[in-house]
Amino acid sequence: MKIKTCINRQVENKATNMKNFTELFQQVSVTPKELLKQILKGYSYCPLLKAEKNGFCYRKNSNFISTQIISVDIDNTKSKKRITEEEGYFSYEEALEDNYLKENASFIYQTPSHKDDWHRFRVVFVLDNPIEDTDKLKEIIKFLNSRYYGDISTVDSARGFYGSKGAEHTFWGNTLSDDNINEILEQIEKEESPEHTSLLNEGFDTNKFSKEEYIKMYKKIFKNGNIEYHDWFKVVTISKNYSGMSNDEIKDELSKFVELEGIDSILASANKYKDIKLGTLLYIATSHGYTIPYNIRGKNFKYKFWDTEIHLDNNSGKEKYNVIISACKFENKLNNDNYRKYTEDTESTIVKIKENIMFIANKGEIRASILNYLGNTEDLFINEKEKYIVNEKYRYFAKKMFSETLNNLKIINDDKFKLVRDTEDTTYLYYKNGFRSVGKDFDIFKANSELPGYRWANTNEREYRKSDG
Repeated sequence: MKIKTCINRQVENKATNMKNFTELFQQVSVTPKELLKQILKGYSYCPLLKAEKNGFCYRKNSNFISTQIISVDIDNTKSKKRITEEEGYFSYEEALEDNYLKENASFIYQTPSHKDDWHRFRVVFVLDNPIEDTDKLKEIIKFLNSRYYGDISTVDSARGFYGSKGAEHTFWGNTLSDDNINEILEQIEKEESPEHTSLLNEGFDTNKFSKEEYIKMYKKIFKNGNIEYHDWFKVVTISKNYSGMSNDEIKDELSKFVELEGIDSILASANKYKDIKLGTLLYIATSHGYTIPYNIRGKNFKYKFWDTEIHLDNNSGKEKYNVIISACKFENKLNNDNYRKYTEDTESTIVKIKENIMFIANKGEIRASILNYLGNTEDLFINEKEKYIVNEKYRYFAKKMFSETLNNLKIINDDKFKLVRDTEDTTYLYYKNGFRSVGKDFDIFKANSELPGYRWANTNEREYRKSDG
């Protein structure tokens, strides 16, 4: 397989004369192995450019014709300093063992700046077919560089890359097929989708996701067997970084659904990719049919307790809005806002729980809190028209269905939810900012969130001071 590109034989390793590095490239047709040989002589290369009358190619974006080569610069550098392991330091040896590179990249070589204690190298991908679309090219370059913490500034279409005379290297000989390129473009589209962005910004509490919840996601994601590699990489990486499961546990659970392709190397490098968040796993899972339980939604989740249908009126041609408030969804909204029904004997009281403290809530306060939510939550509505209709429908719903919905709230009572009471050994003293548990040999102050149950609010409480202990 021959590829058309440009090589500069007037520059060896790093350029000392930038004019030569800009103006003295020449068009060539070479195999990937021949290109590597030129690089190992120290010669520079760049995409295929238009030739001037003198036969040389001037390296500028307007001269770009196409490229069949994508290069990923891995300098392990941030602000001109060597990055740490925690920041994503990626060694040359790790690159050699990376499954995706071994199966898809053409070759890898150490650049002139490489040092034993500061690895710098370049991964070169060869495409089956040239790319002429510069916007498409930039997206692919950014994706591959982000995947390996490469230099994302190397996206201009006429970018030149230095050779490295006699450098250590490995030739794999792979090419990126059109299917590979389409998979990357699909990944980019997914990552930039509103649905993915929304889940990334939802503010999930990772502690709410149990091992059982991860298994539920696995069942949905792998219901049809193996998935595309980039998604597989993300599922394993996120599981390692957020699930709390050990490597063996992750492998054991995933092996029930799918073949464990390259899982050991993905697990080993997972700590480098902590910027891949839980929201990405949830996006992958929901796209395969998983539903996120309401009680573990993120703090920024914008919950709609209504459904809106929009259709065009046949006569007027104007949009008609049909808004239906769901009693079940509204009940979920109140439960998620920590409203509960407290029962004692035959009496029931609606309460709101904040950090294990129960506050009596009346219907007027609840109605007002929902109106405040509808009025002040950004990006909750399609437009102002939907906002107006939902508010009107809610006011009608509050009059007709409110009492019935409140009656269906989750119940708190002493059988299921323990109220904190004094015992023979411990007395509890309450403050606005926490509580003291006092006994014969101890006097400990803790935050309200650490209460071993619920307690009633008291408006006469004051702040705890160290002198109280």
